[in-house]
Amino acid sequence: MKIFDGRLLSKKILEKLKSCPKPAQQLAILVPHTNDSPSEGFLAEVRGSAQSLGLRVRVHYKTPFATTDEFINDLNRLAADPEVGGIVLILPLPEGVDRERVLKAISIGKDIDALNPDNSTVVSPASLAVKHIWQELYNDLDPDVCWEMAVVGRGLLIGKPIAEMLRKEEQNVTVYNSKTPLEGLKKAMMVILGTGVPKLVSPSMLQEEAIVIDFGYPGDFDHAHPEADKISWYVPAKGGTGPLLVACLLETFYQLTGSLK
Repeated sequence: MKIFDGRLLSKKILEKLKSCPKPAQQLAILVPHTNDSPSEGFLAEVRGSAQSLGLRVRVHYKTPFATTDEFINDLNRLAADPEVGGIVLILPLPEGVDRERVLKAISIGKDIDALNPDNSTVVSPASLAVKHIWQELYNDLDPDVCWEMAVVGRGLLIGKPIAEMLRKEEQNVTVYNSKTPLEGLKKAMMVILGTGVPKLVSPSMLQEEAIVIDFGYPGDFDHAHPEADKISWYVPAKGGTGPLLVACLLETFYQLTGSLK
């Protein structure tokens, strides 16, 4: 089992962005009240990477009692602000907030995560990360293999956009969630995980030489299992998809602001 170095690839993406014109606008991040440590770690990585590019990041923290209308008002204000070039809404939203109404309020022209259901123009950072990984591994893959793919998880940030992207590219993909039987994973050569359920998938569920791309935190795949070496590549969340998501988020920001070459 080879471990994919997402930090190395993210550095390549950031170096490419450094050669592009720097966006004059700010990146705005709207954060619901949460004690979720992965979200705080993600924010720290976004700030650090943005700082390395000389970008301005504005983080808006909501109170525990923020209502649906307050979220919508904030999003409308950010949409109308010419100083803001991209908007990231951290999920999940607090209980009682109407997620559908809030997501539809995200300006499509500034919707970095493509969360607005009417947004069909932006490739989400998670989908972009999978594309970059595929391109990096291409020379190591057998062109004669039938690439059946599996996505485990149907979340708005990971599973749903990745599955939609793969289908648009006419890939043979099956989607599972954390509560459905996973026997079908044996057929897949590439398995993309995004449930956040630790060790949900064990090596015994997979075929030999499979590629596992893990977006779950701290890891949906049991990579410490004695049989883990049967797979060919493992992209972990920490040091793999985590830093890649940050780099791809900033790449999308450059695209939305017209700065990407």
